[in-house]
Amino acid sequence: EDMPSFSDGWIAKLKKRLGVKSRKMYGKSCSAPKDTKEINLRVEEIKKKLRMYKRKDIFNFDKTGLFYKQPPVSTILTAAISGRKTNKVQLTVTLICNSNGFWKLKPFIIDKYAKPCCFGKKNGKLLHYLYYYHNDKSWMTGAIFRYICKIINRRARNLGRKILVLLDNAACHNTYDNYTNVEFLYLPPNTTSYLQPLDASIIQNFKVKYQYYQYILATQRYISNMVINSDGYFKLSQLEGMNFIKLAWNQVTPETITNCFKHTRLFDD
Repeated sequence: EDMPSFSDGWIAKLKKRLGVKSRKMYGKSCSAPKDTKEINLRVEEIKKKLRMYKRKDIFNFDKTGLFYKQPPVSTILTAAISGRKTNKVQLTVTLICNSNGFWKLKPFIIDKYAKPCCFGKKNGKLLHYLYYYHNDKSWMTGAIFRYICKIINRRARNLGRKILVLLDNAACHNTYDNYTNVEFLYLPPNTTSYLQPLDASIIQNFKVKYQYYQYILATQRYISNMVINSDGYFKLSQLEGMNFIKLAWNQVTPETITNCFKHTRLFDD
């Protein structure tokens, strides 16, 4: 027998009547159930701890890989171009902010090299607009994490504030130290996709802002006829990419950060 056919309108009305939606499946949030008894108990413990701090003193710490040389997937051109190979040159970017978005630490960048050629006579320690670290795999390590913890604690101490930092329970996030002005609170395993504010679209927004600066660079080159082929429009050095990281992070608004903190299940209102 012939299979019945249904119009898009009929299917849309059926989905509305049944209360179902089409949703994408993402790796992190699919790795653990959201409503298990154990996780709910842990969430209540976290909420209890959060109530002990002012909202402005609650922070989130998270890291992401950024293929900083990779052009945006889509662009605006006057003619078709051939496909590009994916450029997988990556920097690890760590972002830290408080829940109202008015205290954002400078980005922490981890790369493979102590002094890339594009740095010239500079080194990472002289880049005043971010913190720069390196290791063979450009990964977060326990040693780098503890350096970052000391910076956070020093900033909080200088401002006379006691702060709480939410973060995932990665193995490299062991502090081994007690800090005078910072308490670290670890989220349950496999829950960061919906409990961690930076994962609730703050990092996504940061990457959108980064692509914006890629578009600006490409547009400037196009207008000035600086390149002779399409691959050259988005070409940039690591130093340029790191400057875009700084600019993009500065462009993430307090409103975006506040909304993403509220989107998690960790706050009462």
